Amino acid sequence: MSTHWTYCTPANHSDLQQGDIIGRKDELLEVLKGVHSYFCDERYTAFLVVTQSCDLVRRKRGECKARHISLATIREMDQVLPSMIQELSGSRYQSILLRERKSVAEEFLERLIDQNEQARGLFYLHPAADAGIAVASLAFLRVTITLRQEHYDILTNCRVGRLQPEFSNKLGWLVGNLYSRIGTPDWKDKAGDESGPKLVKHYLSDAAPEHKWVPEAWVREAEKKEVDLASLTDNPASELASYAPPSALEVVLDELHRNAVAVRLDSISSLLKARIRGDQNLIAMAVDDIVAKFASTSIASERESLARTLRAHGKFADAFVTWISAIVSKAKSIDEDDPFKRAIDAARNSNFVIPPVRNIVDQVISEIAGEGIVVDSSVLQVAPVLSEKTLDRVTGLLADFGTGQWTEELQKLKGRLRNSSKLKSAVGR
Repeated sequence: MSTHWTYCTPANHSDLQQGDIIGRKDELLEVLKGVHSYFCDERYTAFLVVTQSCDLVRRKRGECKARHISLATIREMDQVLPSMIQELSGSRYQSILLRERKSVAEEFLERLIDQNEQARGLFYLHPAADAGIAVASLAFLRVTITLRQEHYDILTNCRVGRLQPEFSNKLGWLVGNLYSRIGTPDWKDKAGDESGPKLVKHYLSDAAPEHKWVPEAWVREAEKKEVDLASLTDNPASELASYAPPSALEVVLDELHRNAVAVRLDSISSLLKARIRGDQNLIAMAVDDIVAKFASTSIASERESLARTLRAHGKFADAFVTWISAIVSKAKSIDEDDPFKRAIDAARNSNFVIPPVRNIVDQVISEIAGEGIVVDSSVLQVAPVLSEKTLDRVTGLLADFGTGQWTEELQKLKGRLRNSSKLKSAVGR
């Protein structure tokens, strides 16, 4: 009696039957060398008789009805399952499996171990050493070899196991592609420690480790960033985690942050502009920063003349206010502890003269050109223009409006909302 309920033990010298397992013995391999040498490869660990039992009964003179005996090839499951899972996952990358398709792989394995996988022509063979199956294996019903009737005794001598009758019947139905279902026990119907779902998880984890399953959204985002996904080998789930899109809750909190900063900026905008316009020292500092850009293209007297005229220009202060407002407004898109400070910091190396200021500078250069001064304003196209000292003064003005305390309160609010069970429930985390 076999140790597993899907097998039985054939009597010595009994007739071959559909579902007999044929081992890789020397006398069989000698036959295969002459007619099917390809299948002598060690990847084919055994063979499964698929010819109908009624055609294998030995009659008078010891001959069976079948002139040829068909054998399905058997391979170890862990050698072939990974590539099947890869295909089922829908991923184009060898080391990545799309997590959204994991359930498809699980359903495939459930059909497979219950002998209900028809499309691929696979027949699951559970490990049972006394049945000739050392490890979990698959019989490929679409990949068969045929031996002549004269090899009957060799096949009998090489037989190492047999399927239980109901599983032989299921095998016959699968091979013949019949339209009626042969009833066989499912794993969940058998008592014992080893249940079907447990077996599915075991095989799936071996063939497709958890670290290979990656959400499709991560893959798509990585593709947009031109990440070489084909080169990932070790732990794609970990390597691509940084490309995970934000959760619905974080999207809501980010939108809250942007709107809160926009509202705050609107509330202090007019007061901030008034303070900048009224700060003559700040405007003078900005003029000095602009004039300093001409150090390599003009002499000191020319720069002094340009500075003096800019300070007296009626619209320069207005243009400068517009410039600073544009820098501060970038806080709307910055999701950090202190967006206003970060906006100023970001401008330290990237600020450039905006068109309104550039137009006024060009106008002033034209006005003083009659004095023989030649100044090229193209140098204003190279950032940065405003010095750190000037931007520090702008930061101080913002601090006077309590933006530091306000941003702390905003971060506290976001923290409380992030931990709110009601909000999490509303947005699906």
